[in-house]
Parts: sequence; structure tokens; C-alpha cells
Amino acid sequence: MSAPAQHLSEFEETVSTLAKAAAHDERLASDYARLGAYMAGEARTSAAELFESLSRYHAIRALEERGQLGAAVYAQHGVVDDPEEPEV
Repeated sequence: MSAPAQHLSEFEETVSTLAKAAAHDERLASDYARLGAYMAGEARTSAAELFESLSRYHAIRALEERGQLGAAVYAQHGVVDDPEEPEV
């Protein structure tokens, strides 16, 4: 038996998609940074620069997607948790 299909609202679908995309880009950024460090250790500077560039690109994309996620939550609920802002 399979579980019944769950239907997500448009907001839930948007939040899920953005969170998955950000997590994916964060993972790619980490993997490319690790490859870049390895290539730099092997004295392959052009390959290291390529992987470092790809790492930065995906890190920036992840930040953009996290920002879009925060904006979507704010638009829906009017609040965004800020871990640096003290609670009153």
C-alpha cells in the first residue's frame, strides 16, 4: 500500500522548492570548494581557480535562494526569524 498523495498549497510548494534549491547549491559550493583546495594542493592552479569560481557562484545562488525563501515567508506571514535580533 502506498501513502495517499499529499497536495501542497502554492506557498508550501514555493517554500519547498526554494529550500531544496538552496540546499542543493550550498552542497555544490561546498563540494567545489573541496575540489578547488585539492587541486591547489596538487599545483593545478587553473583547475583550482575554476572550482573556486564555481564554489563562489553556487554560494551566491544559495544566498539568493535563501533570500527569496525569506521573502516568500514574509509575504505570507509578515515575519522572518532573524537569529541575530534579540527577542523582547
